[in-house]
Amino acid sequence: MTLHARPHLSTHGRSDGHSAVAGVAYRLGLRLYDERAKKWHDFRQRRLGDHIADALTIVPDGAPEWATDPQMLWNAVEAAEKRKDAQLARDYRIPIPLGVGLEEAKQMAIAVARQIVERLHTPVSIGLHRDATKTALGLPKPAAKRGYHAHLYFPTRALEEIGQADGSSAWGLGTKFSFLTNKRTSAGFVEGLNAAWADLANHFAQVAGLTATYDHRSYVRMGLDVEPQRTLGAAVTAMERRGFWTRKGEELRGQIVVESEVLRVSQADALEAQHAQAVQDVIRECVADQLAGLQVAQEEVAAVVQQTPVTVDEVPASDLPSPGAADALPDGEPGSLLHRFRQAVPVPEDPDALRVYVQVVGIIRLVERVLSALANLVSRKSQHEEDRSRRVMARLDAEFQVDQARRRRTAAREHLQAWEEEHPVRMAAAKAAGRKPAEWVSLNDVVDQEDTKVQEAKAARQLHMTYMEAIDQAGAQIVTEENVQKKELSQALDGIQQLSPILVTKLLSVSDQGERAWLEAAKPSEEQQSHGEALPAVLPRVEKFEFRRHRRIH
Repeated sequence: MTLHARPHLSTHGRSDGHSAVAGVAYRLGLRLYDERAKKWHDFRQRRLGDHIADALTIVPDGAPEWATDPQMLWNAVEAAEKRKDAQLARDYRIPIPLGVGLEEAKQMAIAVARQIVERLHTPVSIGLHRDATKTALGLPKPAAKRGYHAHLYFPTRALEEIGQADGSSAWGLGTKFSFLTNKRTSAGFVEGLNAAWADLANHFAQVAGLTATYDHRSYVRMGLDVEPQRTLGAAVTAMERRGFWTRKGEELRGQIVVESEVLRVSQADALEAQHAQAVQDVIRECVADQLAGLQVAQEEVAAVVQQTPVTVDEVPASDLPSPGAADALPDGEPGSLLHRFRQAVPVPEDPDALRVYVQVVGIIRLVERVLSALANLVSRKSQHEEDRSRRVMARLDAEFQVDQARRRRTAAREHLQAWEEEHPVRMAAAKAAGRKPAEWVSLNDVVDQEDTKVQEAKAARQLHMTYMEAIDQAGAQIVTEENVQKKELSQALDGIQQLSPILVTKLLSVSDQGERAWLEAAKPSEEQQSHGEALPAVLPRVEKFEFRRHRRIH
């Protein structure tokens, strides 16, 4: 069965700083005046940003016209609640099957809202939203994974005719849905609402030609061994989407990146050792691949530079490159290092110089490949340093949480000990009776709870330490790869040096700032250059030029 999001019912109250007028303005993308708070709530930019696809309010049959006006309806909701900690509204957030079109999504949202209207006889304001372009962790969300969801925002009171003092009646928000304030008493209503959502989701999915496997039950009730991911909350999600680091976001990233099985085995010493060994194996294989690549590169350079000992005078005319052979040489992409070199250094006419030129061009192609790999490693290193910095912050926060948990546990233990010292008679009597005083049990429970929190904080800290070890191993791998590429570049430049030191200088002169930094660091030293045969700058005819086979590049 395909896993999918499920509906969620949340409560908005004054004790949490909520305003019913602000809540509906946000969900429907409106500008509304809050008469109680004496302020405007303007969320019209959410419609301009195309986040809100549609908005409307539906009411029970026979309801007054003012109930369809969000400005009048939700100010009436605020006026009906007198307590400073009153529950004002409930938000039933429903996901729409991915792949369902806008019009069908609207029809489904209205159909679910009708269930609330009919069961509670209360208005429902509907905000149909397009899914965000980023995940809760701020990562880009593919277009194929973006659909719709709806917020069904409704009061905590029924819309009904209320008797007045003069014997008349007027429409207002009357009976409080007290059964929804308790999870036990509201379970039946929520279960029925969720079941209705599942039926409608399957219907609209089937009409759209999609797989209809929506189920409102929990993973446990369906018999699935799946652990739901933790949620971040609106404030943390907003911060993460703006690129700010948060502790909850880091914990969720860890939950996503590290499979649940790895999290479980990390608590067992033996399996931890297996995991560490596996990481080492992966690193070793990656390094082996890089070293194998270096060996191939060395052989490429050797194939270009190292020939059978022979002088030019002894080379048959058929073995020397013909003047037309230069036309077959690669010119490189416009702007590339090879292209710049070919533009700056003309093809020599002398057969011996042409032979050197052809070989140098072959090595420069290898140099370009290595420089590209080094540039990629610089980007990876920068990203790694940023990731490590974030992980260090998370680890330090975990250390702080452990310290705070220990302080609270110590305080709880001291409180328990002080109570025991103040009530020695009660403790002795309880011991003789074989039971503990209720106050002692309560204080001891607090100690146990704080101790549990300490253990949880320590486990979180250990998890961050494990992540740090993995990140440091990844950093060591990047350094190893960088050293391999640097050595490969040095071997390539050494090959050009053997053929013609002057062409090393020419190559440096046409390189850009970034390339030159790598080439300068990798070029042969002055002492190494002094052992090479210096060729004239224009590469005229060489009377004697020996290609040595005996020197291998290591």
